Amino acid sequence: MGADMENGGPPPPAKTSPLKIFLLIVVGLVMGIGIGIGIGSAIWNGSDSSPSPSPTPGPSPSPTPGPSPSPTPGPSPSPTPGPSPSPTPGPSPSPVTPEVACAASDPCSALDQPDRESCMSSTPNFFESLTMEEYNAVRDYLLAQDEAGALAPNKFSSLISLERYSPPKAEVLAYLDDGAPAPPREARADMVVEKEDGSLARIAVKVNLPTPSTWEPIPVIQGRQEIFHQVLGITAAEHTTPMREMVTEMVNGPLYDIINHIYEGASKLANNCTTKCMGLRQVGPHQVVVPEEGDRSTFDVFSTFGLERRLPGVDGGNTRAFQGSYLHRLSHLTFDFHTLAEGGPKLIGINLMGTVYGTVEEVLQAWDDPANSAWKSWTIPMFDSQDDALYATFQPRPGPSRSPEKPLAAISFDPYGARYKIDRNKVTWMGWELELAESKRGPKWYNIIFKGERIAYEISHQEAFAAYGGHDSGLHHTQYYDGVTYAQGYRGSEMVPGIDCPLNAAFIDAFQALGGGGRGRTGRRAWCVFEYDTALPLLIHDFRPGIGGGGVRNTALVMRTKLTIGNYDYIQEMQLNLDGSMHVNAVLSGYMQGSSYIPTVSQVWGNQAHDGMGSALHDHTMNWKVDLDVGGTSNQIEMDYVVPWRFNDNANRLWTSKKLDKMIRQTEFGMNMNPATPMKFVVQSTDKTNSWGTPRGYAVHATPHHQVYPHDDPALASFAWTKYNLAVTKYSDDEWTSSMEQDDIFPGAPALNFDSYLNDENIVGEDLVLWVTSGTYHIPHSEDAPVTPTTHGNKAGFTLIPFNYFDENAAMDVSDLFTGDGTIPDDEKPLPMIMEWANDGACVPSFDHVPSSFA
Repeated sequence: MGADMENGGPPPPAKTSPLKIFLLIVVGLVMGIGIGIGIGSAIWNGSDSSPSPSPTPGPSPSPTPGPSPSPTPGPSPSPTPGPSPSPTPGPSPSPVTPEVACAASDPCSALDQPDRESCMSSTPNFFESLTMEEYNAVRDYLLAQDEAGALAPNKFSSLISLERYSPPKAEVLAYLDDGAPAPPREARADMVVEKEDGSLARIAVKVNLPTPSTWEPIPVIQGRQEIFHQVLGITAAEHTTPMREMVTEMVNGPLYDIINHIYEGASKLANNCTTKCMGLRQVGPHQVVVPEEGDRSTFDVFSTFGLERRLPGVDGGNTRAFQGSYLHRLSHLTFDFHTLAEGGPKLIGINLMGTVYGTVEEVLQAWDDPANSAWKSWTIPMFDSQDDALYATFQPRPGPSRSPEKPLAAISFDPYGARYKIDRNKVTWMGWELELAESKRGPKWYNIIFKGERIAYEISHQEAFAAYGGHDSGLHHTQYYDGVTYAQGYRGSEMVPGIDCPLNAAFIDAFQALGGGGRGRTGRRAWCVFEYDTALPLLIHDFRPGIGGGGVRNTALVMRTKLTIGNYDYIQEMQLNLDGSMHVNAVLSGYMQGSSYIPTVSQVWGNQAHDGMGSALHDHTMNWKVDLDVGGTSNQIEMDYVVPWRFNDNANRLWTSKKLDKMIRQTEFGMNMNPATPMKFVVQSTDKTNSWGTPRGYAVHATPHHQVYPHDDPALASFAWTKYNLAVTKYSDDEWTSSMEQDDIFPGAPALNFDSYLNDENIVGEDLVLWVTSGTYHIPHSEDAPVTPTTHGNKAGFTLIPFNYFDENAAMDVSDLFTGDGTIPDDEKPLPMIMEWANDGACVPSFDHVPSSFA
């Protein structure tokens, strides 16, 4: 691909009619002799004034008719003293013809990569995540160091995370901007170690690359060299196995008649079940409470077990899970346990129809109580075939399908080859440049540059938090930390061309670590990158006779990954726009965490989704770290409030209008957006302005999400960042995340309370970090079967938009600008050149193969 295509150079020529040439000459005369000469030169002498696009024999194509191209990006001339105007642009390069584009496909383009290695650098880019070879080498080195006693007096227990070490930002900027030596590429390992006294602690070390030979301790967070870590202190056999045995004994024994009635003829729990089978399941994660930090004898673990439908085994084998097994969970009856450090697990309650009873005898008495006679009608069918549970599958439904004669909907393709470039993890497109990366917590984007200027140093997903409510103890105790606990960033599932991403997408493989310190693997097609037409103009104004008008198509570049954590799928993406704005989104799909739907009980937590089945109310709350560098690292926060303005007009009438109340925030803070108090939140440069003397800035628009937990709830300390839509802190290398693994283990006694970041430091003229929180409340309903649709507003995210950063809209230099000066009558409005270019023919790719990936 030539430089012209990569940088958004001119598209292929249109067939120029004599009428259009005449009209262009008229336009030239109206616009002035000088401009007219420029247009004429572009029309008649294009082949002489610009290089030929291809050595292919044939006549040179004519440039696109129309006005002169937009000036080179830069500040516009100002009527008042200011920066010098941009130089007058020279003639446009000759466009690439469809014939040339199709005949000489770029070997590094999205769908034609016969030699991917030749398209990529041989060594990792600066911000690139650890490669599989690096990860495995560091892991093996640290295990060998432990075996040799080098970690003494500590002993390795487990690996929490192993990622690229982030050097101090000042050192990185000195390298990127000032030519200083590059900081060495190193790995950071966060480990759980057993100390001499038998307690468990989290420590962090950094290790040299590419061949590990040295390591040194580094702070875990906020300067702390270690963090108390308690992970039960007992084995699974000592913890889970006894609970399963107790539940099995109750289900197959004294409670079987009740279960057989509710779950219409269910068989007893058995691996070789042949009909109407059930299995045991844990409801939600374990919840651990440690009243006194460091005292292993005080912890208490809360666990809930329930039942689920299972398919009979094949040839007498073990029972199997249904497709969509998450919608086959049965929770009319659940069992609650506490596991103490001393004494093991103990049954503390049995939940029947939303009421907790202390013993089996109490459950039997409640079942036989005439006051509860309605319970006997609240039953759920059991299934022996996947066909009986079609509602939880992606199998075709009975009856005719829609539009079988035209099964293929509209598709996208790049008519002249992709306009973006991919070099390992580095992506460039239309003036944009950045590096994407993976981490345990989720996707990251580094060193985001637009038109030669850094907009952001880092935008990284920190946490995906989900808290449930429900009629059984397991549901209303459930709090998922999908980032730090379930390592969502390493759960990227393979993207399906044409479903997860359009057919014109390029795919990038990504390394994925395995939990517990296992060796890593490469995730196939973990990312996709594509340009698409948003089908909405970026800029538009209708043509008027004598006035004119124009428009700019809105195409955007998307970098997308799909993270699958158990039942849920998080589609995370960044979208880059032609005007310098960015969207960061997390769109939710996947299966609900199913539960029984109990009449008169479950309606306050959701709706019925099928026969006796539903789910439970929950939220999805996302947090991102957004490190903007607007015109450098000397920034401030301006908040522009829209307030009423009342005055007496010339007729001495009281009138109400509006004005802005602008405020510069002085110290670190967290806040919630309030629709009743409209405002603009702007990150500004304190030492750079546009040509009009206004501080250059970027505004932040976040999808509002409000946490309903009371602020005095003790558990809120573990996810304190959810209290704020936006929080602003002064940059610190030691404040690198908003959530820690130990926050999930100890509700109310976290290793990191986000509020500790907000300590009244000055934020005027400083390097600032925004912590953006967005989310949604999911109220389950029948259309969530089989899975939650992406069209129902279940999303989180934010937008960053230039706000006085440029002198005018930054998209005015695109090649397919649609413009006119108003001299053409209404009934002869010009057609946008996109229609003529498409009519001239385009290179339609073949989709008879699966696209390869950039490894």
